[in-house]
Amino acid sequence: MTAAIEACKNLIDKTLPAEFPTNSTNFEVNANPQRIVQNFYVALYGQSTAGTKIVNMRSPTLQRELKNLATRGPGETIVVGGVKYKLYMRMIFRSLVRRLFLIFRVREGDWVA
Repeated sequence: MTAAIEACKNLIDKTLPAEFPTNSTNFEVNANPQRIVQNFYVALYGQSTAGTKIVNMRSPTLQRELKNLATRGPGETIVVGGVKYKLYMRMIFRSLVRRLFLIFRVREGDWVA
C-alpha cells in the first residue's frame, strides 16, 4: 500500500470525523471547488454540480463512498448526491515523496544525471 493511499485513508477515517463531530455534521458546498478537510498530506475538495448543497458529512452513504475513494488514492473523483469529491495530495507531501524517491534511487546506484 502506498503512502499516498494510506494518507487518504487516514484523512477519511480520522481527520474527517474529528472535523465533523456528531453535533456539527453539515457542510455547504457550492459550484466553486472548495477544501472540505485536510491533513498534512492530502486534502478533500468538494464542488456542487448544480447550485448550493448542504451535505451531511457523517452520512453512512457518503462515508462509504469516501472510503472507497480513499482506497484509490489522490486524483480520483466521485459524485455523491450532486457533489463531486476529489482527494488532492498537498504540495509539501508531493515534494517529500519526490525527495525520498530520488534518495532511494541514488542509494541504489540507479541515478541518471
